[in-house]
Amino acid sequence: MLLRNTITILSITLSASLAFGFVTLARAQESTPPCMEEVLFESTSDDGTPAAPTICSDDFGPEDGWQQGESGTVWWNIPAGATKVAYELMDTPDQAPSSSASSLVNKVALDATDLHEGVQYLAVQFKNDAGWGAVGYYRIQIDVTAPKVTSVAIEDTDGSPVLIFNTTDAGSGVARYELTLDGTPLTTVSAADVVNGYLLDAVTPGSHTLMVVAHDGAGNTSTTTTALNVPETQVAQYGVSMSFFKMQSLRTSDLILLLGMIIIACLFFVIRAERRRYQKLVDAHIREMAAAYKHAEDNFATLRAELYRNIEQFQKKAKAATVKKAPAKKKVAKKKATKKAVRKVAKKTPKKAEPEAEA
Repeated sequence: MLLRNTITILSITLSASLAFGFVTLARAQESTPPCMEEVLFESTSDDGTPAAPTICSDDFGPEDGWQQGESGTVWWNIPAGATKVAYELMDTPDQAPSSSASSLVNKVALDATDLHEGVQYLAVQFKNDAGWGAVGYYRIQIDVTAPKVTSVAIEDTDGSPVLIFNTTDAGSGVARYELTLDGTPLTTVSAADVVNGYLLDAVTPGSHTLMVVAHDGAGNTSTTTTALNVPETQVAQYGVSMSFFKMQSLRTSDLILLLGMIIIACLFFVIRAERRRYQKLVDAHIREMAAAYKHAEDNFATLRAELYRNIEQFQKKAKAATVKKAPAKKKVAKKKATKKAVRKVAKKTPKKAEPEAEA
């Protein structure tokens, strides 16, 4: 009975703990913005003071981007052991907050009364028992003013009509233009691509209405409508098909360009033909050299075989001559030995007295 009651009490306690943990986790997830879910930070630096905090905001976007909104919330993680936090808006990221907050908060809500148009930095700093730590900065870039298109002019550049845009934007800068000609969307071009103007390459001569929508880096827009008069001498109108192009009107510069392209194409084919001819000559020369090398190699092989045969015959003759001379030398040596033996015998035998002469 006691064991059963103990198990029941432990089960109730465990269930309550899990429920409390899930509730706490859910509240933490509800109170934590998505930008903090991937933030990693160190609680202290080498000297024991709090490390520079990692700061983020889902309202003001990335630090290198511009925003139209002038209100939002900025978050930071509170490290373990922190006792105070200080934060302050400033124009340059080179100062520490001048005063600490009344409580240990992990976020601050900013609005138009705190922010101004342009670039600002929110500085955040923590304190623990070792002292005040490093300062973290979060850059906030606000641009609520639309770009101003002062004029759109048409100029003649080498016989082509070119649009020249004069636009100013003191904040995030001009990002792109949307062009609409006579109520029909024409194109969207980036500001960097039209620094030297935009070429109107398919516009009929006469009067036209051009609407220009300028976008800046923060998303602000301004619209300008202007009347354009395209002289007939400026128009280079081409009808483009999927297979090739068909010219409806042609200018002197186009003729020069076409002639240059034809000359380049002819030079390409001439160079290609000369290269093939040269390659054929090189291949023929290589074949001739290979044949000459083969012929020389065959002659050398023949000479070498003939030399080996002569050497072999000479060796055979020398060997035969040596065999013939050997018996003759033996006979001569034998005769010499016989003579020598006879002389020895003659020396050992006494001479007989000669008979006296008769009186």
